[in-house]
Amino acid sequence: MTNIKDPRLIKSGTANTYSSDDALLSGAETRGSQVRLQLELSKEASDEMSNLMNRCGLATRKDLINNALVLLRWAVDEVEKGGSISSVDPINKSYTEIKTPALDYASRRSVQS
Repeated sequence: MTNIKDPRLIKSGTANTYSSDDALLSGAETRGSQVRLQLELSKEASDEMSNLMNRCGLATRKDLINNALVLLRWAVDEVEKGGSISSVDPINKSYTEIKTPALDYASRRSVQS
């Protein structure tokens, strides 16, 4: 079972730790070990980012992006190993699997290699 401890995502059974501190962004402007990234978003996407920041207690958009990268990195690792990404509802004993184009691509690519 994988445990999520804010802001770390720990892979069970291994020494690998996913941390929002480790998330790397690439962009056009690099200063030493820092990279500046500029995005153009719709008003709706910007509002959604603000909403998620409030719901998660994140102070900056950088924190939001780093946390999102941690989760995406973990999800890609899991589908590349043949797993799926799901949310379990213990009350109704059901689950909902998330499918995205990025995860489908990573899954297909890992099967081909």
